[in-house]
Amino acid sequence: MQREMLEVKAPEMFKFERANDVITGILMAIESVVVQHKEQKQYVVKKDDGQLATFLQTYDMRARLREEFLGHYIEVRYLGEDKLVETQGNPLRRFGIKVSAQKELDPTLGF
Repeated sequence: MQREMLEVKAPEMFKFERANDVITGILMAIESVVVQHKEQKQYVVKKDDGQLATFLQTYDMRARLREEFLGHYIEVRYLGEDKLVETQGNPLRRFGIKVSAQKELDPTLGF
């Protein structure tokens, strides 16, 4: 039997660099990763095109983008730095976060 094999690629690492950078999709997981010898959370999103992307949690996201939103469609938009507020010596990075009212996918069924 001849099998068709498809290459599996690692998720794209999305970075918020400029105001209005945005990522949208279904929140599939919140995972712990080690970045520069520090444990940090990262979000895994299934984008509209079906591809997976990850992005690191920031202070502003921590309280608002929670595990209860797994399976919901999200929009995370970078609004820019708030130089009046500092976290760990750096200006606070502000984000606009929207979450669908209804869960759209059960992430336990896989990516």
